[in-house]
Amino acid sequence: MGKRLNILLLIVACSNFSSHAEDKSTQFSRFQYKDPSELINKRKASLAINKRTYGPFGKNQDPNAKVAPPKTITKKPKVVEQSPELELKNVIGNLKPKVNMAGNNMAIINGQRFLKGDILKLKAKDPKTNKTQVFEVQLARATSKLLAFRNIKSGEFHYLQLGGDLNLGTAEDLEIPQGDKKGGDIDISK
Repeated sequence: MGKRLNILLLIVACSNFSSHAEDKSTQFSRFQYKDPSELINKRKASLAINKRTYGPFGKNQDPNAKVAPPKTITKKPKVVEQSPELELKNVIGNLKPKVNMAGNNMAIINGQRFLKGDILKLKAKDPKTNKTQVFEVQLARATSKLLAFRNIKSGEFHYLQLGGDLNLGTAEDLEIPQGDKKGGDIDISK
């Protein structure tokens, strides 16, 4: 019974297909135009891209459009204002907890190694104005009991006593070798 039903359905399907195949007056719409450019222009007008100014890749869709020159953005350097209230001699003591080790003209401060003659940038924040001030100092001497720093701007020496008796040493101990060695930034704000 099932086999007969399948054959019957096959015959009905073939008869419908053959009736459409014999009707040759039916043609696809693309063949009804004598000039294919009419069809192309009609289809082009219905595309969504024609309604946009810029395509998917950011390019202008109008071939006659003038390209605007790219805008140049200049970044202003961050300005750290120096406040006259802070002095290096008042804030140099804040560096003491950050000194890991000192001796033999070498100091490890905040995990960074500095040799005699290296330049450190000490940043201190004024608690009154919340402005950050940067002091550039040069490591002049480093012993286990003392760190001596020379202020680059003023040339003054500032001392940080680490422990024991304060022995400033001789003037020869504070002579700094020539060369502009750069160190790192250290924040000494409380």
